[in-house]
Amino acid sequence: MAGADVRIAMIAAQWHSDLVNVATTACHAHLVSAGIAEDAISLITVPGSLELPLVSKVLATSGDYDAVLAFGFVVDGGIYRHEFVAQAILTGFVAVSTETGVPVLSAVLTPQRFDENDAGDHAFFAEHLKGKGVEIARSAVEVVSVLRDLRSTGSQAIEGGN
Repeated sequence: MAGADVRIAMIAAQWHSDLVNVATTACHAHLVSAGIAEDAISLITVPGSLELPLVSKVLATSGDYDAVLAFGFVVDGGIYRHEFVAQAILTGFVAVSTETGVPVLSAVLTPQRFDENDAGDHAFFAEHLKGKGVEIARSAVEVVSVLRDLRSTGSQAIEGGN
């Protein structure tokens, strides 16, 4: 599926950018290894994760991208707010995907526990986010392929799958 005609937008929240960048770097490398041209992958940064759904909608409605991939790291700051933020973000992504027909995939992590002063936590989440970067790239390649197949064959693909 992958090739020069596939365009991917990546949006990265800048809170904990040292960790988020691990995921975007791994994702970018995997997309390129899957055959997507370097100049067909855009990286946009936003201040925080709450901005991700709005920017994903702008990108999805532009007509310039086959998929939008969002990256963030929402931590518990001790006020129980992170769960509400994460839910709002995911609800926004689903809404954008269903409204526009452009998949918005999430690599926004919400760890139950993260101590930014703990080197072990940093190492653990850096490794975890590296894996998430590869996973989201694989998912993007697969879902773009599925959507292209469905759009090119229409209902025949759906009927033939049963």
